[in-house]
Amino acid sequence: MRFVTISIALFLLVAAVGAGYGLGILTEAIETPWPLQSDSPPNAAPAPTYTPRPVPTPEPTRAPLPTPTSVPTPTPTPVSIARLPWVADGIDESERAAARELSTLAETNPPVARILLERPWVADGVTGPEKAAIERINDIGYDLPTFAREIVELPWLVDDVTQPESKTVEILWEVSDKDLTLAEGIISFPWLADGVTQT
Repeated sequence: MRFVTISIALFLLVAAVGAGYGLGILTEAIETPWPLQSDSPPNAAPAPTYTPRPVPTPEPTRAPLPTPTSVPTPTPTPVSIARLPWVADGIDESERAAARELSTLAETNPPVARILLERPWVADGVTGPEKAAIERINDIGYDLPTFAREIVELPWLVDDVTQPESKTVEILWEVSDKDLTLAEGIISFPWLADGVTQT
């Protein structure tokens, strides 16, 4: 029993000494805190610091732009075939066919129809070769309006249309139907632009 009492007393003494020592260390740590250890290597770059972003200032409100006023586009002068002299005094078969083709052309390609109606060979009456040329120009103008305009502006289609010229317009229609680039190359030849002969 005595041994047990001594053992308990020794245990309490050691516990008291240990508690006092621990309390002294804790008190010293609170008064002078230990530096925290860093996990980063000694030459590592410093940790980035937080920098707040500036708050953008709102732009001043602008007055709405004025709505542009629409400019009316001029309406083109309608193509009038009825005013042609040869329509008023009676028409033959070639003129009837030409009037029909010009009416169609006036709907599908008004600029080309206007150019043709200003040509003297259309105004004074239409012959067989002239009718054939108008038919082919109408056919070309339906699918290729720009190319039709290039044809009607050829110098040899200004004053009249001969049989070789009418045949040339027909050939240009056939070629342009298959290869527009080739047809445009043909009308760019100087010997074709300045006039068409049978040869």
